[in-house]
Amino acid sequence: MTSPRTPNGDPAAGAAICTEPGCERPAVLAAVHCRVHRADVFRDEGQVLPYTDPELTGLYAAAVQIVRTALAGFPKDLLESGAPAVAIDMYAWLSPDAEWQIGQLALDCLGTDLSDTRPIGGTVLSPPMEFMGEILLRL
Repeated sequence: MTSPRTPNGDPAAGAAICTEPGCERPAVLAAVHCRVHRADVFRDEGQVLPYTDPELTGLYAAAVQIVRTALAGFPKDLLESGAPAVAIDMYAWLSPDAEWQIGQLALDCLGTDLSDTRPIGGTVLSPPMEFMGEILLRL
């Protein structure tokens, strides 16, 4: 598994670029680092990351960043441990030519983080399925 690179490395093209010198990967949502360097930031903050492989750790770090960003707008009473869990479905719809196995792994990483996050609670990762000629991944 290799880290994707931004094709032209041009922030004007719409994607924010990692601020680490020499890195041209896209930055993770609401962050200034790519997923690999975001993992380093989380480690510096004292967060334990469950993988040793840098790519898997980067996927997990991106999932954690996305969850943190999404939950930042939730009302505080929903984030308390006594609040009821909320049922949601998450999907990734990919071309059969895409590396959908990596997408499945990314959703699994996201599910791992969500399972310990209120108000979401437990998650179930469904097997990949074909939908209208595309690969559908469901969390």
